Amino acid sequence: MCKAIRNKGIWKAAGLVALASLLLVLQTSAAASGQTASASAAKKCKKAKGKAVKKSARKHRRRCRKSGSGSTPGSPPFLKGLTRRWSDDASRSNPVESGRWDLYSCGRKDGQQATSTLVSDLVPGRFSPSSSGGPGNKPYYHFYAPSGDNQWTSGSAGRCELSYPVGDPGNAPPHAGPSNAYMFYEGRRAVTMFSVRLPSGWNVNAPGYRVIAQWKQNEWVNTGGISPALALEQRSGNWIMTSFGGPIVWSMPARAGSWVNFAFDITYSGNASNGRLKVYADTNNDGVYEYSSPTWTGRTLFQQNGTGVESAFFNGLYEGVGGDTIDKTDMSIWN
Repeated sequence: MCKAIRNKGIWKAAGLVALASLLLVLQTSAAASGQTASASAAKKCKKAKGKAVKKSARKHRRRCRKSGSGSTPGSPPFLKGLTRRWSDDASRSNPVESGRWDLYSCGRKDGQQATSTLVSDLVPGRFSPSSSGGPGNKPYYHFYAPSGDNQWTSGSAGRCELSYPVGDPGNAPPHAGPSNAYMFYEGRRAVTMFSVRLPSGWNVNAPGYRVIAQWKQNEWVNTGGISPALALEQRSGNWIMTSFGGPIVWSMPARAGSWVNFAFDITYSGNASNGRLKVYADTNNDGVYEYSSPTWTGRTLFQQNGTGVESAFFNGLYEGVGGDTIDKTDMSIWN
């Protein structure tokens, strides 16, 4: 009888072992099935997330068209439907001779108060291309405008600029002056873009005028020496846009030592009801234009004989009391 009980215990133990093995198999199978289901769910979730991201991006791009909202890197919404007509990435050491600009307006070795078409005419150090050090370590131009270096007037003013981009805006009427210069005409819309860096030693709070860029009426047309229709300046702590050297039509705080990417969306007209200006800025150089201004309405061309006189883009540095330097790169015009 003891032997029978012992055998019965052995069979009972064997049964328990078999049951445990079966449960282990079932758990392993369930785990594998669960992993497969999780992977499938993750795959579906990833697809759904991708669709959601794309949908969100589309919504974001639409929102970017509103004042004050940002843009996605590499595809600013204000360029939608526009074509790049001219550009200068600062990769050439002689941008006039290489056909990107028409004139240098910097201090000359011979002391003449005149523009030049040869970089070799300039005093060394006035205009200095650099092959690296710009945004993303790109090349850039360095402008130095010491006191007295001004092509048009004597005194303390300093100037070093590139003027009249070389290009054809397409279906453009004839104009006086450089035949190959890119001009802004009555009724046209164009976006001008560039990157600028104020050096770390730049006094952003100085009250005097320091012109960073100009949208200036064609100098081959007699306009009586009036100030540019639009000019970007830095003074009294701000970036500002002035209209014909007078009213400030836009401003935002400025800081020295870092790159800022600007875009100026301008509709050109000598009629105060038809001209438009809107400014976009990428202030931390991440490719996203997080700032957009309200739209200003006013004259963006000098009016003469019932229409606007064509203007051109001047880029560099012009200031009342010379002695500053500035860096520029990635200049382009879109329309």
